[in-house]
Amino acid sequence: MKINKNYISYFFLSLFLLYGLDNFIFERQFFFNEILSLLGLIFFIFKVLLNQQNGIIKVPSSPIYRLVIFIIFLGLFHLTTSIFTKTNWYFYFRNSVIVYSVFSFFAGFYLYAQLKSFMVRVRFLLIFYMSYALIFPSIALLERFMGTAFFPFWFKNKNLLNIALLIFLDVLLAVRYESLTVFIVIFLLIIIIFIPNYTYFKAFILSVTLVFLTFFIAFIPAFNQYKNGYYSLFGDIKKVANEHWLLSLDGNSTWRAVFWYRVTVENFPRNIIGIGFGTPLLSYKKGANTVESDYDDEHDIHVMGVHNTYLTVGVRMGILFHLFLIYIFHFVFQDFYNYRFYYRQNSSDYWVIISFLSVSIVGLFNLVIESPTGASLFWVSLGFVAKAIENRKSYFRLLTSSS
Repeated sequence: MKINKNYISYFFLSLFLLYGLDNFIFERQFFFNEILSLLGLIFFIFKVLLNQQNGIIKVPSSPIYRLVIFIIFLGLFHLTTSIFTKTNWYFYFRNSVIVYSVFSFFAGFYLYAQLKSFMVRVRFLLIFYMSYALIFPSIALLERFMGTAFFPFWFKNKNLLNIALLIFLDVLLAVRYESLTVFIVIFLLIIIIFIPNYTYFKAFILSVTLVFLTFFIAFIPAFNQYKNGYYSLFGDIKKVANEHWLLSLDGNSTWRAVFWYRVTVENFPRNIIGIGFGTPLLSYKKGANTVESDYDDEHDIHVMGVHNTYLTVGVRMGILFHLFLIYIFHFVFQDFYNYRFYYRQNSSDYWVIISFLSVSIVGLFNLVIESPTGASLFWVSLGFVAKAIENRKSYFRLLTSSS
């Protein structure tokens, strides 16, 4: 009996959905991130490498697709050079998730054709599951950060009522799971949805960046106070917080800021080209254990992120990674704003973009693409978006040719 190809696609889309809803269970127990990454690699081999014409490899015209390939080559370069700089093989292979997970992008790109029909079939189950998880909050039911990425799939249409419901659901998620990150995701999503055009969006991003850098630079003398006091892997955060009332408002934010300062300033200029894989983000004392975890400082500083996924990977892979990523987001936002009227009429594409942006915002404050528990959620979602943009381009080419 011949198996319908759609059902095979639905199976892998189910893995993606379960992985996103509760990545701690479905990744740590069943390695869904690795399965999706392997699927993406298989797609890439058969759709690109083995699909040659006269010895010429043809790559889709999507600029996002090509930038992802550049990121893979950059990662492979660092994997090669890091063989000579790594601390040991264990840490090297733990960091390699940053590279091999990128291949899951191709799974999203080539499975997108079946995504809409798949979501029609599972929407009721998704709503039931997430509603239950909101009524009875538990990390075993819903990963609180990534839950924001799947609320958009509840909706069939794009209208103000659905946007209001999306915001309400995210607020409820944030309150029930006591997550400040989700509140930030909501705030930024509202801004993204209601900003009128790409020019205003760029102005908003530039303003936020300048304000952040101004405060960050102004607080550098306070950040340096982490050195004063007893040894701790992250330093004396309490002393830093006592330097200014703003730094004492939220310990988690201050800890992140000090961490960001140390990996950017203390790793300079190595972080310009990238410190590689299997190497420590910060200096540590052998055998010491000053972090609330099951592992010693050496383990933590090799495998953890700085709670800004783009900064973590940028430190390891260098400024080229940031340049590739900036161009990726440029193409996503430019298309979203310039062709908003199209996406309003094609609500499935609209919500796919909103879902990807939810994951992207979470990455500003948490581990995503450097961790197997979140990497494929980002890259598969980006694959969906890249294909949605290519579908939009094909639609406009048909309109042009028929007119």
